[in-house]
Amino acid sequence: QLMSWARESPPDARKPLDTFFDSDSGRLAAYTFQRPENLALEQFFHSHMLPVIETPGMQRGLHGFSPWL
Repeated sequence: QLMSWARESPPDARKPLDTFFDSDSGRLAAYTFQRPENLALEQFFHSHMLPVIETPGMQRGLHGFSPWL
């Protein structure tokens, strides 16, 4: 509803909550699944890496929560 009031359309109309503003491109973008490359079990024990698979839902949650960190 908010998008229609602003006369904007989300990049993926089926998943409007997976939308964010990309400051690099200056437009709305959709969160996409980030396939990990060369993922090994040992990487989950490093403190400098997030121990999660970057799904659109996880990215959306992290993006919303990270300003409070």
